[in-house]
Order: sequence, then structure tokens, then C-alpha cells
Amino acid sequence: MNFGKIIKSLIVLIILFSLFYYKDQILFNINKTFFNPCNSPIEYVIGEIDPNFGIEREDFISAVKEAEEIWEEAIDRNLFDFSEKGIIINLVYDYRQDTTFQIENIDSIYQEDSESYLKLEEEYNNYLELYNIKKEELDLMISLYDEKYLDYKKEVSIWEKNIKGDRKYSEEKYNQLSLEKEIIENMLFSIKEKQEEINEIANKINYLVEKINQLANVLNINADKYNNVAKSLEKEFEQGNYINTFGEKEINIYQFEDRENLIQVLTHEFGHALGLDHSQDKNDIMYWINSEESQSITSDSLEKLKIICYLK
Repeated sequence: MNFGKIIKSLIVLIILFSLFYYKDQILFNINKTFFNPCNSPIEYVIGEIDPNFGIEREDFISAVKEAEEIWEEAIDRNLFDFSEKGIIINLVYDYRQDTTFQIENIDSIYQEDSESYLKLEEEYNNYLELYNIKKEELDLMISLYDEKYLDYKKEVSIWEKNIKGDRKYSEEKYNQLSLEKEIIENMLFSIKEKQEEINEIANKINYLVEKINQLANVLNINADKYNNVAKSLEKEFEQGNYINTFGEKEINIYQFEDRENLIQVLTHEFGHALGLDHSQDKNDIMYWINSEESQSITSDSLEKLKIICYLK
């Protein structure tokens, strides 16, 4: 019997038994040592940046670094390194960002039209107020004119009946009536001027009403167009995604509204790169929809990251 072979066989069996019995602890130690983002930062590189986004490469890198720092500051560890290899981060232009630009353009036009509408409405209200003031003045002038004219007619009638009486009185009364007639004619002339002024204001009001109605129609058309364009975006569309295909890792960003929103999308995808799944908390940066409202790393996601980093 070859005792040497037996001893070797026993040693192999002991090693195999140990590997099997302690496999979980061994795998834990391997993962903790070699696949721990807190020990070995995840490297990334900037890939393709489609020029249709209109963002400079330096600005995009700056946004990526801000997203990286959000996770690193939360756990106080260096989790990512900007390098020449690793996860490839791309800006991919497709219908999603194109639709965003369309919406922004419609928003801009709508805002300009809305401001024009408000200015026209203000001008209309000012002219309407002026019209009412002038109309009151005209009504008062007509009332005074009617009163003055009736008195004049009465005086003329009396004068005509007594014209054969006192000659001196008749001449004085005639002169007085002539003066009153001149005053009445001037009042009538002023009334006509006031009516012309009011007519001009009324014409301006009618013009403004027409412009306001036209612009209101345009605003409705823009609102409909906005809604139609917005509907072309699915509510649950992906602004970005993290892909890991046989070790080939990518982060693709498809849509963002502004720099703050871009950082939010990048932070979300970095979370996936760290091994985090979607959250059901709408305030969490890992929520499955990138909300228009501000989202942040919640205590729940931070605790999950600590588990990934073997800090608990």
C-alpha cells in the first residue's frame, strides 16, 4: 500500500470538503476583497456624445463627476474613477431628446404668446376703462346740452311773443339769446368731438378684442400641439439605462431637460452600476421613474449600498 498516495488523497479530500463547507464564507471574502466598489472603485470612460444634444464634452464630464460625487459623499468612499477604460458612458440621441426639444420650443412660443396675450388684455382693460370714463363725460355733456337747449328754446319762444313790445328789451334779449346760441353750438361741437374720441377708443377696443381672440386661438392650438407632442413620450420611458452584457458595461443617456435633470439621470444609472435595484419610494434617486421633482439618496438606498460595500 502506498501511504504517500493515501495521504495526498486525504489532503485533497480535506481541501475539497473545506471548500464545500466554507464556500459561502470563501465567496463572501472574495467578493468583499475583489468585487467591492468601496475597495476597488468602478472605473468609467466617456464614450460617444451625440452633437445633437448641444452639450460640450467638458460640460458632460463635469455633470458625470457631480453625479459620481453624490454617491461618494453619501457613503464617504471613493466609488468611481474617471479612467481610460471601464463603464462606457454615452449620450445617445433619439426620439426622446428630440421630443424634449420640441416641447421646449413649444413652451417658448407658448410663453411668448402668453406674455403678448397678457399685454393685449392689459391694454384692452385700460382702453375699456378710458372708454367708460369718456362715455360718462359724454353723457354729462349731452345732459347739460339738452338742459341748456330747452332753456334756450323757451327763452326764444318768450322773446318772439314780446318782440313787438319794448324795443330796447328786444335788442338786449336778442343779443343775450345770440350769445346763448353760440354757447349751445360750442357745446354741440364739443359733444361731436367727444363722440369722435369715443369712437376711436371703441375702434381700438374692437381691434384689441379681435387680436385677443386670434391669440387665444393660437394659444389653444399651441396647447393642443404641446399635448400631442408630450403624448409621443411614454410615461415610463427610459431617460437612461445601465447595460452589463457579458462584462461589457455601458451607461446610455437618452434624454434630459437641463443640467440638473442630467445629473439626476446619471446618478440613477450610477446606482445601478453599484448594484442597486429600483426603489418604490418616489423621493429616492433609485425610483423607477425620474421625477420632475428633486430626488435624492434615501436612507434605504444608502443602507443597501452599505451591504454591497460590506460595511454592515
